[in-house]
Amino acid sequence: MNASLYKRRPFHAFQARSVAAAFLAVLVVGHATAAVVRAETVTGSREAAPVRAEDLEFFEAKVRPLLVQHCAECHSAKAGDPEGGLSFDSRADFLAAEGVAVAGKPDESLLVKVVRYDGDLQMPPDGRLPAAVIQTIEEWVRRGLPWPDDGKPAGTTKSGVEAFDIAKRKAEHWCWHPPRV
Repeated sequence: MNASLYKRRPFHAFQARSVAAAFLAVLVVGHATAAVVRAETVTGSREAAPVRAEDLEFFEAKVRPLLVQHCAECHSAKAGDPEGGLSFDSRADFLAAEGVAVAGKPDESLLVKVVRYDGDLQMPPDGRLPAAVIQTIEEWVRRGLPWPDDGKPAGTTKSGVEAFDIAKRKAEHWCWHPPRV
């Protein structure tokens, strides 16, 4: 056997830098991919589209009043513990209830299905909403769920413990951040 195969070659500084650069590239690509996946989950597309002024006006003029009129009695912390953990008190409270709506996809959104009376879960429970109200909710979801950021944090649960927010926890905890060089 050739003895040179078993000899150790010295590990040079340029090799260490190459390994470190490769490791850093994997971390950066992984972090960028995770950001795209988060944007796709929230907005329903890979592009995080900015909210248009007319969409915010649509929300304020048409959607917010109907949420207050038809939903706030059961889905507001002001009226007690929000039913099903869904609150329409603020944007943060609404977004904290995951799985309620898929931005841009009314047919896949639970919110739209329940107001259409498409399944076992039907809202409001005391009677179906007028067709114009249902169409307004569908249009709101189709537009990507625009809601002005009111700056309010998500409410707390009945026990006084803050609702679990995975995005906030990831933003705060060191293990989810790339290493600093």
